[in-house]
Amino acid sequence: MLQMKNLTIKVKTAILVFIAIVSFIILSSISLTKFDNTIKAFESLETDTLPVMSLAMEIKYVSSKIQQSLTDISATRGAEGFDEGFDEAEVYYMMLEGNIAALKILLEQNNRQELLKDVKKVERLIEPFYSTGKNMAALYISDGPEAGNQFIAKFDIQAGRIQEAIEDFEIHTRKELNSEVSQFLDDVKSAKYIILVTGILVCFLSLAQGVLLIRNINKAFANLNGVIKGLHIRSNKSKVVENDGKDEVSQVLTNLNQYIVRIEAQIQKDMIASADTLLTMIKIER
Repeated sequence: MLQMKNLTIKVKTAILVFIAIVSFIILSSISLTKFDNTIKAFESLETDTLPVMSLAMEIKYVSSKIQQSLTDISATRGAEGFDEGFDEAEVYYMMLEGNIAALKILLEQNNRQELLKDVKKVERLIEPFYSTGKNMAALYISDGPEAGNQFIAKFDIQAGRIQEAIEDFEIHTRKELNSEVSQFLDDVKSAKYIILVTGILVCFLSLAQGVLLIRNINKAFANLNGVIKGLHIRSNKSKVVENDGKDEVSQVLTNLNQYIVRIEAQIQKDMIASADTLLTMIKIER
């Protein structure tokens, strides 16, 4: 099994740097994905949800203007100067149809089927509402209040149904908006946490790399220092540096151990030679 002590400092450093880079790439990719989702959610709010709510408000306003125009001309019975109600109602009705058509297209593009059902419900109500209002106004003008009063209650009921249907649509739209905003905020928070984790991980790996290098170097120099202090004991041939690794520092220590062994061997030779010389001199003197 491969052990860290058998690896060179260069390889150890490369491994830690590789782990740091891979971790950074992975976390950065996740973070970028989150940011991309956040941007898409924001764009969806801007291009889809907010326009839907704007059209809903416009539909509500226009339908109320149709009711007001037809009610006003009914009250004035089309008197001169107050006979524009039919034309105004027609303009607003065309606007209402255009807004509903635009809203349906927008919802179909985004596959919002539940909201589309609400809009179709409003669409089914507007034609009877408009027809009843025109008939009511025409009877008020032609036959007087007694004839027109027969339709006013029905007209008000239909107007109320349209307003209720539009309000249901607005409620459902607001729910979706709240959900999208919540998701948007969650994505922002997730991206923030991922960036924080990335920074912490990179710092941790950098610290681990520094600690590992310092530990290896300190251990080697501690052994070296102890051996140097004991080199004056010539008879102790065991004074070599403890070395069980294969990194660059270990290679230096191996060379030092070999040097110590050679020095000790040379000392032994010199001692033997000196002893032989001394014995020879003693013999000669005798």
